[in-house]
Formats: sequence, C-alpha cells, structure tokens
Amino acid sequence: MNISNLFVPKSRKVIFKAVFTIHDLVNIPHITGQYYTKWKLKSGGSSHGKTEKIPINEHAVSWEQQFTVDNITMVIGKDGELMPCILSFVIRKQETSIGKQVESIGTVDINLAEFAGSRINTRRYLLQESKINSTIKISLELVYIKGEHVFKAPTQKSDEITNIFQPQELANNIAAPRQNQNSLNYQFMSLNHNIISKEGESATKVIDELFASNSMLNE
Repeated sequence: MNISNLFVPKSRKVIFKAVFTIHDLVNIPHITGQYYTKWKLKSGGSSHGKTEKIPINEHAVSWEQQFTVDNITMVIGKDGELMPCILSFVIRKQETSIGKQVESIGTVDINLAEFAGSRINTRRYLLQESKINSTIKISLELVYIKGEHVFKAPTQKSDEITNIFQPQELANNIAAPRQNQNSLNYQFMSLNHNIISKEGESATKVIDELFASNSMLNE
C-alpha cells in the first residue's frame, strides 16, 4: 500500500476487488518464441502475478487466464473523484533457441478507478513502449467491497483504449514496425466499451473479427 494512504481518513477510502482475465495477444509479427504477461498493482495494494508461457501460433498467443486481486484501496479526491489506481501489464517474449533470452515487447497501464461502478468490460489495448502493433485483450470487473460509497469514477481516457484500423489501411499496415508509424498515415476510430457497430455488434467483437480475417496477411 502507498504510505501516503495511511494518512487518508477512512471516510475517503474505498475497498474494491478486481477480477480480470488476460485473453490473448494478436497481430504479432514474429513467428517464434514463448510469450507471457506479468502484471502488478502499482498503487492501492501490492499484488502481482504472471500468465503461463505460451508458444506463438499463427501470429497470436492465447492465455485465457483469470486473476483476482482482493482489498484494493482507492482514495476519493477532494473533488469526489477516485484517484488513479494503476494495474500495470508487461508483455514479454522468451526465445528458447538463444539461451532463453527474454525481452519486453510492450506494456499496458489500466487505471482501475475508471472501472468503478461499471459491469465487466472487455477491451483490446494497443501495446505501449513497443515497436510492434500488437494488441492484448483483457476483461476486467471491479467489485465494491466496503468503505465510502459516494464517489465518482474518472472519465475513461480514449488513448488507453485500442483504436480500430480502417479496413482499407489494415491490409497494408497490420504488421508494420512502430518506428515507421508517423509515415503510415493510419486512420483511427476511437473505441469505447459502449460503442456499437452498425450491425449491433460490440466494438471488441469487431476488432477480433478484423484481426481474425486478416491473420493470413502475416503468413
């Protein structure tokens, strides 16, 4: 727990439980290696863990592992809004053919405070601090346990959520290196958990279908 939280009165503290599933990583330009995700609660507690190491298969890795973090302490700011509580993910690749060399291929930070008061959310996140355009699919539910029950959840930041490639750009850019990103002229559509496609499908499902139908482009 953050030491500064010890001096916060109980009237400004809320206790939650987080239940999240790390589903998969897709659009990986590599063809070898084992992949795993390490996670850590940066504030509000001291929990951490990791997925199993799974070999890449057709430019994707599927974990489907669920984790639970109990007793997450969040603080209500003076404006009544929950202060940031970051759950951090680091995605790593291990090459068994070269002395078990391990490298980080990207990170994702999720502000749990944004999920307070909402139902389970499933989203795809574009890897940050990465040279590739892979996305990781995570489902998360934040359950209220005890404490002050009057608070506001902060506005969800769109830059933390994966953007959907326009179909005409996807074919050309699906496996392009991140360092050339400025010259690729991507066209994005913002993705939010409540965005619905014209056919009535969720945005997350639309992304899954886009990547699934274009997996052959990486082969």
